[in-house]
Amino acid sequence: MSTFFWIMLASLGGSVLSAAAAGTYLLLPERVRDHTLTYLVSFAIGMLLGAGFLHLLPEALEQRSDNIQGLMATALLAIVVFFLLEKGLVWRHHHHQEHGSGEACHEAPAGALILVGGRIALAQQTVQAAAHDAARSASISRTAGEAHGAARSAANSSLNNQGLTCAERTVNVDTSGFARPLGVPATVTADVSCRVNLGDVALPGLPGTIPVSGHATSPLDQFRERR
Repeated sequence: MSTFFWIMLASLGGSVLSAAAAGTYLLLPERVRDHTLTYLVSFAIGMLLGAGFLHLLPEALEQRSDNIQGLMATALLAIVVFFLLEKGLVWRHHHHQEHGSGEACHEAPAGALILVGGRIALAQQTVQAAAHDAARSASISRTAGEAHGAARSAANSSLNNQGLTCAERTVNVDTSGFARPLGVPATVTADVSCRVNLGDVALPGLPGTIPVSGHATSPLDQFRERR
């Protein structure tokens, strides 16, 4: 099947899951929705900004270097729209609350949630890049034993160079392709995981760490000696 078919199928599946999640959220009590809506919107904004600036915009600049001004104007417009959307939701949330005597309206720490979303998006991209580096280093090694060491070294170097601090990190490499005979296509797979530290973000209910993982595969040279 064509790549376009899988793109459309994935888009349809994502739309169905999103609609189902939104419908489930509407079934929650109104008090719960009022309390969590601002948090969820702020977190979504952080994730979208992280994905836009760290993945989509660099690729767009690479492919459309002749229209940089238009791309930057679109990015600026998106930031303004998200800002107005968030402030509008916060305003609506405050005006729909019933205030008793002495009850104060506490605005959700939207800035902190945007920070968390952006940090997770950045960590995801960094860990994915580390997985690609690990798989590539393993695939050019001579033996399966060397591949394990090269992959771990490459992943750790990539994470350190990007300044990502992990409370816990793991690098797993599948080198079963080295056992295949010459001339037979084979690959090496690397899985990198990192528990991103969120302890410096003061938000109630936020876990101290969040796991982020990356997966990558690199082909072995069919006619290079394997051991």
